[in-house]
Amino acid sequence: MDSQTRLRLQAMAFGAGDAMLNSAILLCFAAVGTISYLVPAVILAIALVMNAVFMVLIATGISKRWSDPSLTGMQIFAGCVATLLAILMAPQIVYMFLLNVFVLLSFGSLYFSRRAFFLTWLLLSLSLGACLWIVRDRLEFRVTNTAEWALMWAVVVLSLARFVNINDRVSRLRASLSQKNKALAALAARDDLTGLWNRRKFMELLQEEIERANRSGRRFTVAIIDVDHFKNINDSHGHLMGDAVLKEISRILGESCRATDAIGRYGGEEFTLLMVDTKTEQAVVALERMRRAVEQSDWSRMAPGLRVTISIGSVEWTAAASLSMLLGQADAALYRAKAEGRNQLRVA
Repeated sequence: MDSQTRLRLQAMAFGAGDAMLNSAILLCFAAVGTISYLVPAVILAIALVMNAVFMVLIATGISKRWSDPSLTGMQIFAGCVATLLAILMAPQIVYMFLLNVFVLLSFGSLYFSRRAFFLTWLLLSLSLGACLWIVRDRLEFRVTNTAEWALMWAVVVLSLARFVNINDRVSRLRASLSQKNKALAALAARDDLTGLWNRRKFMELLQEEIERANRSGRRFTVAIIDVDHFKNINDSHGHLMGDAVLKEISRILGESCRATDAIGRYGGEEFTLLMVDTKTEQAVVALERMRRAVEQSDWSRMAPGLRVTISIGSVEWTAAASLSMLLGQADAALYRAKAEGRNQLRVA
């Protein structure tokens, strides 16, 4: 069970505890004769059934198929329906149920969008108005005319609007923080110079692909790409030109890759490439195209006499091959390419 699912189930447990507390309070009211014992029995039964259904949907992972895996909106809706039923059954303590509505809405403060808040406020306002109208003659406090009833309803509606506004602000703050966190996470996964995946992120992607291949048998190819005589480039043209060369190679490789492929900077002048759903024959064609693109690029526009080529070592995944085995085989193939004259591709 992943951490997100555990957090959702913990929230469900908290909600179940809140329902038990409400039922205990209702039992107290029944014990002193304010309401019938039927009220807490019905409300508790509804709460237990609802929580059981939601917990099953979350624990089994079914809820992950929907846009709201936590089922927050559905849980709040179910809780509000139960509260409206309680108002009809026990209007003597209507104030308790009205306050419970605010407690229910607080669960949406970290999940609801502005549109969801508005729709919730509108539907609750209309539903509460209908329920209060139905039980107006049974309320403990006296409502003498329609105008007083309308004023009472207006107070509830305006209070809900204020509460929704507060939740909306919290929700927007959460959305803003979430976007910033995603941006920071994306930056942390990128190489500062080239903008490609950094070594740590590439390793994560490669390990995920290995696990996927072990389950499905889907083939993929890994390649290590090295810039030939890169030290000479730095020595002859300076480190700033060396950085510019790495950025240009990154651009060329990136334009030669498919959207489904992953390319990263392995370290120094080395790059790594993960080609999903690709066998050796297909990989050779694509990698040769990349090699020629680098070789044929007009490097002299960056520095007179500059010439850049790359050497490539690649390996196709085989069953049970680990991450270290794949990279070791690709590195060995790269070593052969360099030992045999550079500017060429060798396959493990």
